[in-house]
Amino acid sequence: MALKINTSFKENDEEMKLYLEVVSNSDKSAFIKEALKFYIKYRHMLPTLEQKCIKNKA
Repeated sequence: MALKINTSFKENDEEMKLYLEVVSNSDKSAFIKEALKFYIKYRHMLPTLEQKCIKNKA
């Protein structure tokens, strides 16, 4: 038996972009799984990336 997660998206610009990105893929499940794998693999880099973005704006 497969496990499921139901997700809803608010009707604001940011979440509508996420929703449209997901539904534009023919294999929505695979797209979401790959996005989660990517996030888990690289989330440790978020503080470094945020610092670089702040420095580039200055």
